[in-house]
Amino acid sequence: MNKYEIRVNNAVIYSEGLNEWSAMKNLCLFKEIGEMVDFVRTSEPETRNFAWIYQVELNGHITLAYIKRVG
Repeated sequence: MNKYEIRVNNAVIYSEGLNEWSAMKNLCLFKEIGEMVDFVRTSEPETRNFAWIYQVELNGHITLAYIKRVG
């Protein structure tokens, strides 16, 4: 399992999953996980240098979630 850091609104949450989508799904926080908005490269080592931005529904509002692999 890979470890991910998920930032949504003012919260930082850590989760594990096979990929970034399954790590968010395992939390059971989001009513809906929408489409990926953007894909970015970070300055981390090669095994962890990707981050994703997803559109999610949280507490009845659409917001963005920033997901980065940390392990």
